Amino acid sequence: MSQSRGTFGAYGFTTATFYRGRVFAEQLEQAQQQVLGVPVVVPALALLEALAYLKIKKISVVTPYPEWNNQTLKTFLSEASFEIVGFKGDERSIEVAKKNYLWHQLPNEAATFIKEVSHKGADAIVLPCTAWRRFEVIEELEADLKIPVVTANQATIWSLARGASQGERIAVSPS
Repeated sequence: MSQSRGTFGAYGFTTATFYRGRVFAEQLEQAQQQVLGVPVVVPALALLEALAYLKIKKISVVTPYPEWNNQTLKTFLSEASFEIVGFKGDERSIEVAKKNYLWHQLPNEAATFIKEVSHKGADAIVLPCTAWRRFEVIEELEADLKIPVVTANQATIWSLARGASQGERIAVSPS
């Protein structure tokens, strides 16, 4: 398949791009690029790219994920040398969570959940999960919490835009 100038793809499943580590995420991205014939951005690597661009070292992470998923994400982020100063996910039992997953929250509900977490000492707040609607409340969160907010969707879109404007993706080495 030949590549069209200015054509890019995005893989929209955050957990699938971090659950087996950075090397797997890079392999997934490359495999998608080979199949589609165009540059592809995956959310977990886009988050790392955005955080590196912003020169972020200390992060506070808030997720809609259950504990097993959060442990996997912590490992992925730790491999990138970020200091995790805060981390909060869905602490409800799976029986309760299944009735109303946090990624089904409306943006204002997600904002309330995020604001309840201490982000003391963090350079930025990281909000993974492409299914969790927070895009509409990024400005509100940044204004209220006085800290940059980086979401998986936002980082993916930003990475796509950077690639389109530069003709290619910028490779970011591990921090």
